[in-house]
Amino acid sequence: MFIKKIILSVLGSSALISMGFAQSEQTLTTTQTVVDRPIIVTAVPAPKEVIDTPSGFINCFTIKEGWYQDVWLAEHRVCQYENSPSGVAWVEGYWACSKYNMDEKKCTTWDWKAARWEKTLSVY
Repeated sequence: MFIKKIILSVLGSSALISMGFAQSEQTLTTTQTVVDRPIIVTAVPAPKEVIDTPSGFINCFTIKEGWYQDVWLAEHRVCQYENSPSGVAWVEGYWACSKYNMDEKKCTTWDWKAARWEKTLSVY
């Protein structure tokens, strides 16, 4: 039990050591309104295109479906690269729901986001 408390204390202290850099604890207090949005239940359309993931990636992961700002994003894959002149991330094509009926939890407008290279790695 004592060991568990120490581990939880360390994890809860926000002391993070990553890639050889130490990050000190910072406290930021903000006030924001959180809107509980329902899960969109409309079936996602079939992909408009399927492009093979470029070779040479160091890591790939799946972004689960969910809300980002005011848009529902379908599940898609992102691969990370090092030393690629094209970019640091390859984002698989995916559908984004930009208009929806919240009462029925249905998407009314799906927008296709084509596969692309990104210069920075932003995951949402």
